[in-house]
Amino acid sequence: MTALTIMAWNCAGGFLAKSHVVTGAKPDIAIISEIGEVGSGQIEGATSVASIGTANGRGLAIIGFNGWRVERAHLAIEEQLFLPVRASRGEDQLQLVGACVRPDGGYVPPILRAINALEPFILSTPTIVAGDFNQSAEFDARRKPGPGRRFADVVGALDDFDLRSAWHARKNGSTWKFARLPSAIKNTIEINIRKVLTLFI
Repeated sequence: MTALTIMAWNCAGGFLAKSHVVTGAKPDIAIISEIGEVGSGQIEGATSVASIGTANGRGLAIIGFNGWRVERAHLAIEEQLFLPVRASRGEDQLQLVGACVRPDGGYVPPILRAINALEPFILSTPTIVAGDFNQSAEFDARRKPGPGRRFADVVGALDDFDLRSAWHARKNGSTWKFARLPSAIKNTIEINIRKVLTLFI
């Protein structure tokens, strides 16, 4: 696989007025949270867009650039918002799961339920999980004790899928960014993070 730049950003609405932030970063694939309905023709350089929940302007989109095509993998994920896609450019292929988590009994329980539902997809081939989880393990000390309440439980669940923190592999930061890829692919990925978001490799 050739070098790949992935950008995850919560644009907080009004994406088209701010799209220069994305195009200026020159990603191959961008995972955009809190975005309204957009088409690839509205975004400079975009070659494809997959999205969910965008009718109210607070959805989730995965945008392909530089010839990358993203196609939604039609899986039944009840939790909001999780978007599994397959991405390809020529012979290069991988899967992504975009996330813009909405609370349902807190933020951690819906993430854990979505991970459980996505297990076959994540384990089937190289997969990246990225987006706005609205959580950090740094917040765990403020939470009530018990299983399924702490973001560390999310990290542990993804660790069971052999997903590792790309952020912590590069920096000693507090933001969790993870993905699952073979070593040969993992070594070619440049991670471009614009906000406190999460990428699992």
